[in-house]
Amino acid sequence: MMARKVFLDTDFLCSFLWIGRTNYLAKVLPGYEVIVPFQTASEIKRPLKGLVPLQAKYHAAKSNGDFIEADDFETGSSEYKDYLCLTQGIGFPKAIGSGEAAGIVLAKKHQGVLASNNLRDIADFVEHFGIALITTCDILLALYDQCVLNEKELSKVFSDMLKQGRQLPYPTFSVLLQARKDGAFIQRPIP
Repeated sequence: MMARKVFLDTDFLCSFLWIGRTNYLAKVLPGYEVIVPFQTASEIKRPLKGLVPLQAKYHAAKSNGDFIEADDFETGSSEYKDYLCLTQGIGFPKAIGSGEAAGIVLAKKHQGVLASNNLRDIADFVEHFGIALITTCDILLALYDQCVLNEKELSKVFSDMLKQGRQLPYPTFSVLLQARKDGAFIQRPIP
């Protein structure tokens, strides 16, 4: 049986990369190939001084086998055409970023899962293409539910993500847990 594939956009990947915890993905995605689209990798590899620490973490995580990097789209392919439509807003009400677009196109092609936190930008596309979606919060809750990490450990992870500028929908992990309990946050199951 072929492994399912999950495609990471830049914001989602950076949530785990900045804190050096990309290894958590394999813990809750067993049997999945965790794939970083070429465009996502390109955003991280931009020659900007502020990205140097992130780039070092990216290369270390890739070397550790936490994910694999996909090749770029072949010019003229149907995936390339879909990617251009998404990034240029052709046939859609708005354009989206290259990492999100690449993840959507690849998830559609491989009947995979998109890992993204940019719900405002991608929700319509995910629904339009019928793509499964997971977010950073879904992964953190899965780590909790599977007893990989406890609430105290996940509170530290959550806090570290926020300190690195990650935009999460709640101020703490405990508030996220309570929101799920109250029905204010609907956790997406790992498909």
